[in-house]
Amino acid sequence: MNDQVLRRYVRDDRLVDFPARWTRKLAVLGHVSLRTFVPGERYDEKTVEERLVPWCAGGPVDHVALRRYLVDVGYLTRADGEYWMTGPALS
Repeated sequence: MNDQVLRRYVRDDRLVDFPARWTRKLAVLGHVSLRTFVPGERYDEKTVEERLVPWCAGGPVDHVALRRYLVDVGYLTRADGEYWMTGPALS
Protein backbone atom coordinates (compact mmCIF):
# COMPACT_ATOMS: atom_id res chain seq x y z
CA MET A 1 0.00 0.00 0.00
CA ASN A 2 2.80 2.46 0.81
CA ASP A 3 4.09 2.54 -2.77
CA GLN A 4 0.62 3.38 -4.06
CA VAL A 5 0.16 6.02 -1.39
CA LEU A 6 3.52 7.60 -2.11
CA ARG A 7 2.86 7.70 -5.86
CA ARG A 8 -0.38 9.54 -5.14
CA TYR A 9 1.07 12.17 -2.79
CA VAL A 10 4.79 12.50 -3.59
CA ARG A 11 6.50 13.30 -6.88
CA ASP A 12 10.19 14.14 -7.32
CA ASP A 13 10.68 14.53 -3.54
CA ARG A 14 7.85 17.06 -3.39
CA LEU A 15 4.38 16.80 -1.85
CA VAL A 16 1.76 17.25 -4.54
CA ASP A 17 -1.14 16.50 -2.20
CA PHE A 18 -1.53 15.67 1.47
CA PRO A 19 -3.70 12.81 2.72
CA ALA A 20 -6.56 13.20 5.15
CA ARG A 21 -6.53 9.56 6.29
CA TRP A 22 -4.16 8.92 9.17
CA THR A 23 -2.70 5.70 7.78
CA ARG A 24 -1.81 7.44 4.54
CA LYS A 25 -0.62 10.55 6.36
CA LEU A 26 1.73 8.41 8.48
CA ALA A 27 3.13 6.73 5.35
CA VAL A 28 3.81 10.09 3.69
CA LEU A 29 5.30 11.61 6.84
CA GLY A 30 7.46 8.52 7.37
CA HIS A 31 8.76 8.82 3.81
CA VAL A 32 9.54 12.51 4.27
CA SER A 33 11.36 11.93 7.56
CA LEU A 34 13.43 9.03 6.20
CA ARG A 35 14.41 10.98 3.08
CA THR A 36 15.14 14.21 4.94
CA PHE A 37 16.79 13.40 8.27
CA VAL A 38 19.57 11.12 9.49
CA PRO A 39 19.08 9.12 12.68
CA GLY A 40 21.38 10.33 15.43
CA GLU A 41 21.95 13.79 13.95
CA ARG A 42 20.60 16.88 15.66
CA TYR A 43 19.31 19.87 13.75
CA ASP A 44 18.52 23.45 14.66
CA GLU A 45 15.16 24.87 13.59
CA LYS A 46 16.63 26.75 10.63
CA THR A 47 18.16 23.57 9.22
CA VAL A 48 14.90 21.65 9.69
CA GLU A 49 13.04 24.37 7.81
CA GLU A 50 15.63 24.43 5.01
CA ARG A 51 15.27 20.68 4.60
CA LEU A 52 11.46 20.74 4.59
CA VAL A 53 10.89 23.74 2.29
CA PRO A 54 11.64 21.79 -0.93
CA TRP A 55 9.00 19.19 -0.01
CA CYS A 56 6.38 21.94 0.12
CA ALA A 57 7.18 23.99 -3.00
CA GLY A 58 3.83 24.76 -4.60
CA GLY A 59 2.19 22.03 -2.57
CA PRO A 60 -0.78 21.72 -0.26
CA VAL A 61 1.08 22.18 3.03
CA ASP A 62 3.78 24.61 4.14
CA HIS A 63 7.04 23.65 5.83
CA VAL A 64 5.86 24.87 9.24
CA ALA A 65 2.80 22.61 9.15
CA LEU A 66 4.91 19.73 7.85
CA ARG A 67 7.39 20.17 10.72
CA ARG A 68 4.50 20.28 13.20
CA TYR A 69 3.02 17.07 11.76
CA LEU A 70 6.39 15.30 12.00
CA VAL A 71 6.74 16.31 15.65
CA ASP A 72 3.09 15.52 16.48
CA VAL A 73 3.31 11.96 15.14
CA GLY A 74 6.67 11.37 16.82
CA TYR A 75 8.88 11.14 13.74
CA LEU A 76 10.85 14.18 14.95
CA THR A 77 11.47 15.16 18.54
CA ARG A 78 12.12 18.71 19.66
CA ALA A 79 13.82 19.88 22.84
CA ASP A 80 15.91 22.93 23.74
CA GLY A 81 15.71 24.30 20.19
CA GLU A 82 17.01 21.10 18.60
CA TYR A 83 15.28 18.46 16.52
CA TRP A 84 16.22 14.85 15.89
CA MET A 85 14.67 11.91 14.13
CA THR A 86 12.83 9.47 16.38
CA GLY A 87 10.76 7.55 13.84
CA PRO A 88 9.33 5.86 11.89
CA ALA A 89 12.28 3.52 11.49
CA LEU A 90 13.37 4.24 15.05
CA SER A 91 10.04 3.69 16.77
